[in-house]
Amino acid sequence: MVQANIVVVGAGVSGLTTAVELKKSHPSYDITIVSSHLPGDISPDFTSPFAGANWHSFATIEDKRLQTYDLEGYKRLVQLAETDPKSGIWANDSYCFYSQSAVEEMGNKKPDPWYKHKVENYQTIPPEQLLPGTAHGYRFKGVVITVPIYLNYLLQKALEMGIAIKRVSALKEIGSARQLHSSGKRADVVVNCTGLLAKNIKGYRDPNRQYPVLGQVLHVRNNARTEFAVDGVDPSRPDESLYIFPRKEGGSIIGGCHRENFDSTDEDKEL
Repeated sequence: MVQANIVVVGAGVSGLTTAVELKKSHPSYDITIVSSHLPGDISPDFTSPFAGANWHSFATIEDKRLQTYDLEGYKRLVQLAETDPKSGIWANDSYCFYSQSAVEEMGNKKPDPWYKHKVENYQTIPPEQLLPGTAHGYRFKGVVITVPIYLNYLLQKALEMGIAIKRVSALKEIGSARQLHSSGKRADVVVNCTGLLAKNIKGYRDPNRQYPVLGQVLHVRNNARTEFAVDGVDPSRPDESLYIFPRKEGGSIIGGCHRENFDSTDEDKEL
């Protein structure tokens, strides 16, 4: 078996998942996760705990590579929802609606997602069952994730597999992570899962450097019965939408918006 010392930088969903999946596929790897934030921390720089969250693909019809990743993620999340209640994930009907203005903006073509024949229980919603003000919709078997629970679930999995966890100061240069392996040896590979903090780290080349996206949500006590999203609620505010995610343990997430290159952490009270 190939042996290697691996350092994963970041302990959000991406970092923890990367470490766990690497260990599953390569048991001989000695993996250390290093991060300035760990599950349980609250900081605007540590975005995972604030996610809604559900499964939704942003892949275009042409982007086959991202489709492959998203479909694998869908299958794994549904499997966890059905087999491991400790994960904080539950399966639920996911409804997606498009307003009349959203359909008109797309040339009056009623959009069907690329995953129409890939997800479970996909159905186009009949006109008489559409929400008022919407012109198209579909449903499928989706998932809702309580991310704080899911983070601790992943952290526990990592520890059970022998993955070391180290809290460190925020890195200024990605190469310095090679010196942070728990063995004291130089890491053979560093995996960058720093997310939002990547903008502050030097030493890596990426033509598509990440940028912040604001997605403001409310966590309320009310228990919604189904997960749904409506695109194009207000044509004058194209970066806003309506969605509701009911959580397994009670309460619901209500959102929201998608504002690119928006790095303020102030609440938008109008939203």
